[in-house]
Amino acid sequence: IVKVKLEAPPAAVAKAEKGAFVLLGGKGVAERKFDTFDEAVAVAEHGDVIEVCGNGPLETVGVEVHGRALVIRAAPGCQPVLSLSATGRDKNRPIILAHSAALALEGLTFQRNGSSPTEALALILTEISPLRVANCRFVVKHNNAVAIWNNLSPMVDVRNCVFVGSRDAVLWANPKEGTLSVDNCLLATWGGVGFNHADQVQRVDVRLTHNTFAGGIAVTFAIHAVPDFFTAGSKPEAKRFRLEAENNVFAVTGQTFRAIQLAAAWKE
Repeated sequence: IVKVKLEAPPAAVAKAEKGAFVLLGGKGVAERKFDTFDEAVAVAEHGDVIEVCGNGPLETVGVEVHGRALVIRAAPGCQPVLSLSATGRDKNRPIILAHSAALALEGLTFQRNGSSPTEALALILTEISPLRVANCRFVVKHNNAVAIWNNLSPMVDVRNCVFVGSRDAVLWANPKEGTLSVDNCLLATWGGVGFNHADQVQRVDVRLTHNTFAGGIAVTFAIHAVPDFFTAGSKPEAKRFRLEAENNVFAVTGQTFRAIQLAAAWKE
């Protein structure tokens, strides 16, 4: 049974709060304060920690992080809400887009409220970036954005989180090797966890434990590529894909586990 406390984000108008974003550098480096999330991320360096001291909602047009490992977390006693602005929605930007470096998110609420001129993308989007998420909320209203979308990410770890309203809660795409772990989460979304395989998988492990799935389809596996061992007429030396699901609650209106074969060559 999921042990997460459901509390609505503060009902306030999105705004900037003076000094709400505190950049914690390494040893001997003085902390710096910024009024907006965008400013703090722009100057953060590899290995820095950004603490969010305000509750908000705090607007952002969406930020990009290239090659810099960051930790972004709530300050003690705070419940920050990071909300995508109208400009960000118009440009269909994620709240965070991370490339090629580890990203950790702790104790934050991410929300996208309002429609977009095109199909909404994602709140958090990572490319080849290990991702750790703990004690966060993801709220999507009046659009169909994915909450967390990982592409080629070697490691995704999501714990003690709540997902509400999104098209998919966690989407893991095209990993050749790696692990996906979702533990003690509430997934009140149309799609819960999705795995898209458009390349050859060498070794992938998926672990789903102590979650509650309360949407349409709990878990989806979409296969876009024919395994090389299948076309070669041989068996792989070791199992390439492993799924473990334990102590979950499936209260879905559709399928619990769905597999889709989309590789044209396999259909032939």
